[in-house]
Amino acid sequence: SHELKEFKEHEGKSFNPAKIIFLTIFNFMTTLLVGKQYDTESELFMKLVEFEGEVRTPINPVGKGVELDIFPWLKYFGHPAYKKMQSLVQTKDDLWRIVNRDQDGESCFATALCTAQEESVDRDGANCLTDKHLMMPTIDMLLAGTSSTVNTFYCYLNIISHHPDIQTRIQEEVDQFVGRHRQITPDDKRRLPYTQAVMLELLRYTSVSAFTILHRVLKNTTISGKKVSAGAILLANLWALHHDHSFWDAPYDFRPERFLEADGSVVSPSHVNRHLLPFGAGPRVCVGEILAKTRLFLMVAHLAQCCTVSPGNVKSAYDPREYPVSMFLSPKKYEVIVQMRQ
Repeated sequence: SHELKEFKEHEGKSFNPAKIIFLTIFNFMTTLLVGKQYDTESELFMKLVEFEGEVRTPINPVGKGVELDIFPWLKYFGHPAYKKMQSLVQTKDDLWRIVNRDQDGESCFATALCTAQEESVDRDGANCLTDKHLMMPTIDMLLAGTSSTVNTFYCYLNIISHHPDIQTRIQEEVDQFVGRHRQITPDDKRRLPYTQAVMLELLRYTSVSAFTILHRVLKNTTISGKKVSAGAILLANLWALHHDHSFWDAPYDFRPERFLEADGSVVSPSHVNRHLLPFGAGPRVCVGEILAKTRLFLMVAHLAQCCTVSPGNVKSAYDPREYPVSMFLSPKKYEVIVQMRQ
């Protein structure tokens, strides 16, 4: 993979892995969406980096910029967060223009949408699917599918570099049940329960999306005995759920064993310890949950198969309580040293 090739070039040196992680996951998504891969000098890559960097603050559900939700009339007075949001809308339009231009005409997501648009003709001969219908899911997949996994794996490298015991245990499991040379596939999940547990603990511990997106209540209901009226806006606090001291023992310790049964198997989805909702739940659960979990599993397992990661010269806290408040939580800049396993 691109990631491992880049790691090999940096072997034995202290470096920040952020750009390598971003490009690796970005190209995974662009291959799915438009059937192409890009380098760091491409227009699409630079636009996405720009968007990902700017989107963190002005649409954060808490913190800076949230005053626009409470006082929307501030937009008429040159509020800086509103100006930034206008700029983000333009950047999103630019991303769609590039994606629409670059689709390869073969079997990719963007091309399938264009085909569906051509076939969705009503009785009057007009297309039922507009360009906006095509743009929104494509760009949402590109942005959400890149940013969330990038930040989660960036957290992971910092965490695992400070937990050599956990890293060694993953390596031993991969060596025993997959080997050092065969390519790891999603089918290996059942053979690698500890690696799966590491991935689940990573999702709980980091909670890079600390809150769900906003949800509107459709009818009067009650939640934990509290009345909630139709039309109310709800924001679920996933951070609180995943770090609740009354449920989790030492929630700020990174312990993959939380998600293992006594016999070493991964706890079932119905187990009490799957008190875990990083992708939400119900009809509005994140559509990318399976893709994200599979991708994280493959990255964690493949890294263990090929590399050993240790702290570099620049260090930052891996404890999620120390992460800067943002739409996506992740540690401050740090460096690691990678040694390829012989």
